Amino acid sequence: KNQLRLIHAFSPESHGSLSIIGDPAPNQLAYYEKCKEVGNPKGVNFYSSMPHEELVNHYKKAKVHCLPSFHETTGLVTLEAMAFGCQVLVGDLPIEREIFGTKANFVDPSSERSIKQGIDHSLTLKNDHREWILSNFYADKVGESTWKLYREVLNK
Repeated sequence: KNQLRLIHAFSPESHGSLSIIGDPAPNQLAYYEKCKEVGNPKGVNFYSSMPHEELVNHYKKAKVHCLPSFHETTGLVTLEAMAFGCQVLVGDLPIEREIFGTKANFVDPSSERSIKQGIDHSLTLKNDHREWILSNFYADKVGESTWKLYREVLNK
């Protein structure tokens, strides 16, 4: 998910605060410790996994949701962040461009400079994509699209 490069790109003076939420994968404990080593002096907040109700409070306070990943596909967390009004910054991957089009900010996940510029730019935006999220990713809409696809495949 590229948290370490995000932490390196993060500047508390110009970006405010950064929260990393979620437990490290068991095979990534050394990476997590490195993130904390670099992030703690910058005031980065590290939180374990939490109930959805608590996560909602973080979404409501956040201005930007960052997932500058090399491999991570669009997850529920990114869609939820948009639904709560966050600007979204993601790695410049074909699937992300296909899903978000002009509604997300894309960065080169291998470049701290690109990530920093993406954060800077995202903080200036006030786009509200909540209606788009509800129109395209609400459970009823997803179910309807899936059912339509199944019918097309079964009719061939």
